[in-house]
Amino acid sequence: MPGTFAEQFQLVDPILGRALQGGLPITICTGSGISRRRMPMLSRLIARAFCQSPPPQRLEDRFNYYSGQYMFAARVKRKTGNDVPDPLPLIVFGTLAPEVQDDACSPLCQIYPDVFRDLEDVYGDRRLLLEALQFEEFQRGSPDAAHCYIAFLLAERMIHEVLTFNWDQLVEIAFENHIAGRLQDFASVINDGVSWTTWREGPGITIVKLHGCASQFPAQLHNIVLTRADLLTACAPDSWQEQAMGILFNNPVLFCGFSGSDYDASIALQSLVRGRRARNLPDPRHHVAQPNEVEGICRDLIGNDDQRHIPLGANDLFASIYYAWIRSRLVAGIDYGRELPAGRRPFQWSDSEWARALDRAEKFANTDFPQILDQVIGAPAERWKTELALLPIWLSHARELYLRGEIQHHGKYSNLDFQPEKDLTLVLLGAAVHDLLGNNPHISLQLGHSDCGVDVLNSQSGARFQLIPYYGQYPHKAYGAMKAYLRHLQQNDKDLPSPKIVILPCNYYVQRAVEKLPPGPILASTFPGVRKLIEQFIPPQRVFETGSFTELVSVIKEELDG
Repeated sequence: MPGTFAEQFQLVDPILGRALQGGLPITICTGSGISRRRMPMLSRLIARAFCQSPPPQRLEDRFNYYSGQYMFAARVKRKTGNDVPDPLPLIVFGTLAPEVQDDACSPLCQIYPDVFRDLEDVYGDRRLLLEALQFEEFQRGSPDAAHCYIAFLLAERMIHEVLTFNWDQLVEIAFENHIAGRLQDFASVINDGVSWTTWREGPGITIVKLHGCASQFPAQLHNIVLTRADLLTACAPDSWQEQAMGILFNNPVLFCGFSGSDYDASIALQSLVRGRRARNLPDPRHHVAQPNEVEGICRDLIGNDDQRHIPLGANDLFASIYYAWIRSRLVAGIDYGRELPAGRRPFQWSDSEWARALDRAEKFANTDFPQILDQVIGAPAERWKTELALLPIWLSHARELYLRGEIQHHGKYSNLDFQPEKDLTLVLLGAAVHDLLGNNPHISLQLGHSDCGVDVLNSQSGARFQLIPYYGQYPHKAYGAMKAYLRHLQQNDKDLPSPKIVILPCNYYVQRAVEKLPPGPILASTFPGVRKLIEQFIPPQRVFETGSFTELVSVIKEELDG
């Protein structure tokens, strides 16, 4: 079950470590559970088909068969406490609340290919059945946190293959809505035999829709896997789906969104077992993520090894992989710092002070960073509101300002572009600011209300300003970058948290004596309610000519208090 981010990092570290250290790409295979909060589940689809008005001829006969065989009446009484005719008639079923209908139909999910076969026969036409299911709903929708974080991981090329049995397009929608760039430039979407034969001409990353895609409705209905006959065709040795499942033969796969008796997981397992036996391959050590105990087919997928069960739902799972990956890059910057000779270090401290500072930075990355996530994102029961699912976009903007002094794609996620030599300074300064907060409770940080940056609040002085770390030849380069950033805020009617912006230098350089800085404030114009914008460039020598990490904390405090 969801816990602290530190606990969740431990759960996903085997997946991430395999990708970062072993060079094995992350391959995921998703079932309908990943979209449970956003898309209708099978029980809702079946209920919709039964509730069509006017009902097709013979629909009532089919309903009566299933109603009697699967004790719909008993399930309705248990759900509502009300007596209903037994077997439950279709006319009464149509008057029930949707959640009661769904509960009555839930036993049919285990045999849904046969149910849809019967219903397609009753409707006489696949398109009419899909229209009764309101299948077009799968073409749209609001992505959940899991879909957003999968999109972020695809953009960072940390996930290389997505295999899914789902018809919905929520990962694709999340990518198009939130990532800077076009999906087709990052990944090939495979949903039929033609796209399977041409994907190698694409960017290399793949999203494989094993049961077809909602985008194929209504023009390519034959590609949508719905009935038992469709499943048998998809599992045939010469089918494109069976070839695509070959991805699972050698690569370790993270399964998510399946239940222990899931029909789709059963098909996947059969294909895996058949393929491994034919090739005499060893167990690739798959993992299954689900909050509850692993049972049935899913237990077979992990070889009955509980160490390969990750007890997380989809939202916490993919968010944890993303943030654990960020933590790993920060640690890589620290490891880089441990190898630097004295003359190349950003701070010219003694060897012992440098080692102590790196130990503190490592604690910041491994302990403080997940605690900060707990504070920002919230307790497990409070997580995953829309704005928190999009926190990586804020991080991306802050990263762009840090590296380049400008945001190129406002409102979109850009690659974080980790660079060890620059990440080293950032994590050291991050640890220093964190210590400053711990030692001075009157100073606190909040996420910036604008596109990026953090708001610094001083409860003693009442001061509030935005703190932006910047790596570059500053301040003469920073002036133009900050102007462009603030101009964007004005043009989009976004407010500053305060009329003061503090730029924290993240590299040291010697300013030329003849250099002339632009006169006046950073902006000539003003924001609504702001009479004058105040800029403060912390001098690089104040930061980088300190004698120890402790002195660095004191200097930053003095500058922020000033």
